[in-house]
Amino acid sequence: MNHDFSLLETILFTPQEGFYLLDLHITRLLKSATDYRALAADCFVSPPTPQQITDVLNAHLKDRSSYQRVRLLLNTASQLTVEATLLPEPTLSAENLHLAALKVPLINVILDTQPIPCITDFFLRHKTTRRDLYNNARERLNCSFHVSNDREPFDVVLWNQQHQVTETSIANIAVGEPINDTWNWKTPMTDCGLLGGVFRQYLLSTGEVKEAIITVDDLVHAQQKGHDHIMVTLRAQEQQQQQQEFDATVDEQQPVDEIQLYQDARYISAPKAIWRIYSFSLHHRSPAAMQLALHLPTAGKRSLTRMIP
Repeated sequence: MNHDFSLLETILFTPQEGFYLLDLHITRLLKSATDYRALAADCFVSPPTPQQITDVLNAHLKDRSSYQRVRLLLNTASQLTVEATLLPEPTLSAENLHLAALKVPLINVILDTQPIPCITDFFLRHKTTRRDLYNNARERLNCSFHVSNDREPFDVVLWNQQHQVTETSIANIAVGEPINDTWNWKTPMTDCGLLGGVFRQYLLSTGEVKEAIITVDDLVHAQQKGHDHIMVTLRAQEQQQQQQEFDATVDEQQPVDEIQLYQDARYISAPKAIWRIYSFSLHHRSPAAMQLALHLPTAGKRSLTRMIP
């Protein structure tokens, strides 16, 4: 077994609260080390204690007045590494998941074309620097991390051999449905083969989200229902970066694209939604010709009825 990897935790640092959900991050990191040591006894022999991890994080962050994205890495020799990237101050806040889903900009996702190979794979259940499965899925579907790019999907939705939805390449998934004037949120079960995110675990502990089996058909149904169903990804750190890119795009003062506005706001019927999810061709015309209406300045309205070679 190749031990050339590191366990990874991505932690949000805020000036007000410090390291967001730090206890949950540390617990997940050390559990991953224990689970891998059961597979390879010569790895993670002397993992750090929670206090040692906290001390290393505090020693690394000198600037505590800015929002930061902190990467905490633990290699198989039990050595810690900390990396930090500055984040913009968030412009969005919400009291619950439903309000957050309504405020953040929409992103395009697409179903993977093949199931994940093994739901019990260690590198699928634990967050590490080994991301071949996720990167291959993104390359397969030509995914782009640019929120403003409508021509390519932002992320890919993964599913297992039982056609159960698991996660995306960078986030957990939650599907919301209104029941008796309240929103019922469910997220795929870890037994389906996914990495349980820390923010997901927090929402489960508060009762705002519940585990359930979500099939590919359920996802199609949510797409068909439109405004009655909402699908969101649960990843606190990237939401701020996505919002910054969205705001920057709006501030460029580019000409209004009315065609794009129509495409963004149009209603997609159930048959068309299925076609789009499975990337089938939406249009076919044979022969590829149609009558054109011409508006001439002095002659009024005319029709072009003959094709010119």
